[in-house]
Amino acid sequence: MSGLSWSTRCSSAPCLLNLLDKVQKRAEHLISDARQQPHPQQLWRQQQQQQQQQQRQEDKQVLRDTLDHHFEQ
Repeated sequence: MSGLSWSTRCSSAPCLLNLLDKVQKRAEHLISDARQQPHPQQLWRQQQQQQQQQQRQEDKQVLRDTLDHHFEQ
């Protein structure tokens, strides 16, 4: 809708209040959706922590394998 078309169709107070109510509900819905999304920085931190944890697990396994091999000889 262009600005002119809705203003000519909706000039009474009840119509404007109804329109305002619809806009407010839409804004509340968008805000609610945004709050449910994790912040990009939080996502990055989680990914970094997961990668570090995975790297530590891999390092431990390499160390175990190396020690096992060393003591088998």
